[in-house]
Amino acid sequence: RKRRWRRELEEEEERPGRKRMIKAVGWVILVSSVAFLLLFVSATFLVRLLPQSENPVVRFIQGDSHYCLLVPVTIPVYFIAIYFNWFSINLYKSS
Repeated sequence: RKRRWRRELEEEEERPGRKRMIKAVGWVILVSSVAFLLLFVSATFLVRLLPQSENPVVRFIQGDSHYCLLVPVTIPVYFIAIYFNWFSINLYKSS
C-alpha cells in the first residue's frame, strides 16, 4: 500500500511545470502576507499619528486601544505554533 502511494506521488512530482507552479504560488502567498502585514501595521501604528479624520474607519482605528496590543501578543503564539509544527513533523517522521 505504501509503495503504491509513493509511486503515485513520484509520478505527480514528475509532471512538467509542477515545481514552477508550486514556487509561484509560494511567492504569491509570501508577497501577499507581507503586504497585509505592512497594511495592518500601518493601520495600527501610523494612523494614530495622523490628525483626526472624518473617515469613520480611520476614526475607529485612531480610537481603538485593543488592536495595537493584539499584534505584539501574537508573536509568542506564532513561535509556539512553529514549535508544535516542528514537533508534529518529527513525530510523523519517526513513526
